[in-house]
Amino acid sequence: MAITGTGKGKSGGVRVITYAILDNEIVILAEIYLKSEYETSDINVLLKSLKDDGLI
Repeated sequence: MAITGTGKGKSGGVRVITYAILDNEIVILAEIYLKSEYETSDINVLLKSLKDDGLI
């Protein structure tokens, strides 16, 4: 997803991480962050965050 105003072209976009439960048709927006903020998202941190919020 591109974000205008960052002045970095494609590298100035964001990453969107979702968690989907298809049986109940639930899609949870887990995290949105600028690509320039993180190299990669640590899946364990994301899973802990979802568990702490009671989403999984």
